Amino acid sequence: MVIAIPVEIARLIAEFLEDNGSLLNFLLVSRTFYHIAKPLLYTEVSLLGPIGEVQWDQHEGRSDADLSTMAHGFLSSIVANGEFANCVKRIRLPAVAFRREQYPVFQTIMKSVPNLEDLEVHSSWWREGMIPFNLRTFLEDTHPQSPPIPFSLKSFAWYTREVQPDGAGLEWFLGRQRDTLERLHLPYLRISDQFPEIPVLSRLRVLHASTIDVARMFNPKASQITHLMLELVNRGEFDEAVLRNVVVWVTRISAVDIISEAVVKMSNLEYLEIDTFYSTIPNILSRMDAFAGATRLRHLRIFTTDFDQLRFGKSNRFDHHPWNYNDISKAFESIPSLIHISIRLVPAATYPEFYCFTRGTPRPAKIRSLRPGMPESASYEWWHDWTDDHATVPFEPNDPRLGYRSDSLSYRHYPFR
Repeated sequence: MVIAIPVEIARLIAEFLEDNGSLLNFLLVSRTFYHIAKPLLYTEVSLLGPIGEVQWDQHEGRSDADLSTMAHGFLSSIVANGEFANCVKRIRLPAVAFRREQYPVFQTIMKSVPNLEDLEVHSSWWREGMIPFNLRTFLEDTHPQSPPIPFSLKSFAWYTREVQPDGAGLEWFLGRQRDTLERLHLPYLRISDQFPEIPVLSRLRVLHASTIDVARMFNPKASQITHLMLELVNRGEFDEAVLRNVVVWVTRISAVDIISEAVVKMSNLEYLEIDTFYSTIPNILSRMDAFAGATRLRHLRIFTTDFDQLRFGKSNRFDHHPWNYNDISKAFESIPSLIHISIRLVPAATYPEFYCFTRGTPRPAKIRSLRPGMPESASYEWWHDWTDDHATVPFEPNDPRLGYRSDSLSYRHYPFR
């Protein structure tokens, strides 16, 4: 006996499918499933090429001709069926899309997706220097009857150095998203005289900026930012108004003593990620008392710039500074609120893995991100990729990372209480 599945249940099933291959198979089940799954294929649109296949005359394995063909094909689909255009929530574009010869098709695409919530611009093969780019010129025609931007973004990311948004265009663009924008990622933006006053973004909570000075531009006096990532932290530039509500702080190229100055101003800090650019892992662990003022810190994560220092002790930095369980236990003792210490194992383009210690647990666990990652240079979706977004993966019995491979290792000491 054939039992019909209610449409609501079928739609819930389809929404659990995260990859396009499964959705394409879903189309073949029945006509009902076809009509349910087809719009979901348009929810996230990426015109980026395969990861890790960069060539001089291509964008990550995709030529200009292929990119143009894909863009025109996508545009034809959403123009022919307005339902599909309404389904588009996220678009990922390569920087090469903003070359003059590509303007018309991408301008039309951006004006055809009224429900767009997430716009990302990524690096591409194109290298012609840091070219200023006016978002207003691109999105708003000079014709007086030109319609306004049809969408209101929740997230905007500009992950490329090749094309730099200029101040006037960025001010105009953010001004039209000021009441909806929640996440803003501008890691390569630098302050200069060309930037006028950026409008206050009342709903902004997640910010990825190059420096604290850039972060200050967006909410100078009434910051509600709870998740902050900075590419560079300099001594003495910390502003309590910007930092006071931060819960998650991710740092890059920052020394421990400088970070500790900022932590004092973060009374709500619970998650901290430190780069090893300036310090070895043992050095960072031995200086945890610098963060004693972070009374709510629950999770310390160490992002390893030099990944070789974790590979079986072969790195000079690793060999010269052996670290063991005592290093971990002393770090826990320095910060009573600390529950997790996790250290990046190896670089990964898909699902990053971490070597994770939990207070009260004598042995480390290997955990793997549940969210597919992206190229290392961009550190995408860092704001929610923590313990709750990982799955535990057992160590192999012969994996040397389970026991640190350090001369001072002792399995008798487990003071993680």
